[in-house]
Amino acid sequence: MEDKKLLRLLHKDPNAGMEQLMNQYTGLVYAVVKCKLESSYYVSSDIEDCVADVFSKFYTELSDYDPTISSIKSYLCVIARNHAINVAKRRALAESISLDD
Repeated sequence: MEDKKLLRLLHKDPNAGMEQLMNQYTGLVYAVVKCKLESSYYVSSDIEDCVADVFSKFYTELSDYDPTISSIKSYLCVIARNHAINVAKRRALAESISLDD
């Protein structure tokens, strides 16, 4: 579905719009997140949680999205990359802090 139609659907019927968005872009978002969280200590549930967070973040920030600046596909990829990096940083920070400290 084209971005304009998808945006109209998201505004008119958010449930149907999010369903269409996820059907269209889950594979892509999953690939971006998996690339950033590819380390052996990330299990598939960590990646799936991160993917769900990406779509949630997209929906909550929908009013900030400007279709003249980027496509939905590009916007989702940026959100996915940034969120996955933040998850990885939080995990690394949590592992580097000793319980003795």
